Amino acid sequence: MKLWIQVYVVYMGDMPKEEVSTSPLHLSMLEKVISSECDINSLDEKLVKGKIVYCDSNSDGEGPLLAGAAGFLGKGRLFGDTSFNLPLPGSSLSYNEAGEVYKYIRSNSNPIATISRSKEVTDARSPYIPNYSSRAKRLSSKINPDAEFAYGSGLINPIKAPYPGLVYDTDELDYVKFLCGAGYTNDDILQYITGTNKVKCSKGNSISATNLNYPSFALSTSTSESITHVFHRTVTNVGSAHSKYKAKVVAPKGLNVIVSPSVLSFTSIGQKLSFTVTLKGKIDGVIASTSLLWDDGTFQVRRPIIVYIAP
Repeated sequence: MKLWIQVYVVYMGDMPKEEVSTSPLHLSMLEKVISSECDINSLDEKLVKGKIVYCDSNSDGEGPLLAGAAGFLGKGRLFGDTSFNLPLPGSSLSYNEAGEVYKYIRSNSNPIATISRSKEVTDARSPYIPNYSSRAKRLSSKINPDAEFAYGSGLINPIKAPYPGLVYDTDELDYVKFLCGAGYTNDDILQYITGTNKVKCSKGNSISATNLNYPSFALSTSTSESITHVFHRTVTNVGSAHSKYKAKVVAPKGLNVIVSPSVLSFTSIGQKLSFTVTLKGKIDGVIASTSLLWDDGTFQVRRPIIVYIAP
């Protein structure tokens, strides 16, 4: 398999098209073309077709592509974490690097560059490192007590993500009830938020923030308060049609966590079952956290539980 090709390079000079000479010098591979910026419709296809184009700007390659070029070199390196999908082989050079390329082109009657096959380099130990990364300290419960709120964030498992087993589903009515429970009972305000005049806060049509069918359980308390709180949740089966999930939880110090029922038995996909999580006791410290795990032997559905002292 051929891994590279050699291509002549042309310089994107700013000579107007009507001034293009027919002398042997200008008929060489270094013939100047219309625009040095490599903008769309600014290049002479006869001069750049099948060649690598040197641009005086950080071109995205679209202009050279439409003109039939084989590749391009741009001046002015891009910074940051943004990635770009180039339409044809190309490279963004620093100003110093571009200067060296320019000297080479101007001093050689037939400058040649090589397009090599790209090679992917992977490192499983570091899926992603931002360019501003520095050596960081490990999380500490003393220095980073707020880290408990970050459970569930970060890198996902792309193989398991499409197959969650159980989902905590919510619809528009759930959020209307949440808004009503949060005090948005004025019809005008509620209609402004929802975009419809068909919803109103009526008796029994509200839920507390802790009972929104979210895949997490969070509760604020005070230093001297003994906790007794019940969360209501409903899960939808999207795993195996016939499955039995057992609840597993390790309560933090000072708290008693009760899941009822502790077993969810499904008989079909799409079936919904409800359960409650009851917290009792007092937390030892500013934040206490654990998690509820529903396990059927195939799917493990973990959801964080956190209790914290509000400032």
